[in-house]
Amino acid sequence: FSDISLPPTEENIPINAKQTVPPTPVAEPTPSTEAKSTKVSFKTERKSSVDQISSNYRNMLLIWARQQCQGYPGIYIDDFTRSWRNGRAFLAILHRHNPQLINIQEAYRNSNRDNLTRAFDFAQKHYSIMQLIDPEG
Repeated sequence: FSDISLPPTEENIPINAKQTVPPTPVAEPTPSTEAKSTKVSFKTERKSSVDQISSNYRNMLLIWARQQCQGYPGIYIDDFTRSWRNGRAFLAILHRHNPQLINIQEAYRNSNRDNLTRAFDFAQKHYSIMQLIDPEG
């Protein structure tokens, strides 16, 4: 690898007036005292501002979902996977915004698949939210 040279990346690359991406991590060869070969170490950079923004939106969405599901027994939002599998969280959020059209008690008796199908159908019919995922059998 001694014939590989990487260009210096000391400046931020502007994306737009409000957003920049920090320099790409650069490999810095450092001599090893134990062997005659070259050991490569990498500088670690903090998350780019784009990653931080994305993370902030995800956290805000989780907080919002938790607030929407408060007061619904047995419905807890901890993540974007396990918390949604039984369909109750989707139905609780829909019920919170339109209680006369959703019988939330049915969610506690129905199967996960039935809950998810019902929630996705309701969201599409009443809010024009396209279904992007299918419940698994």
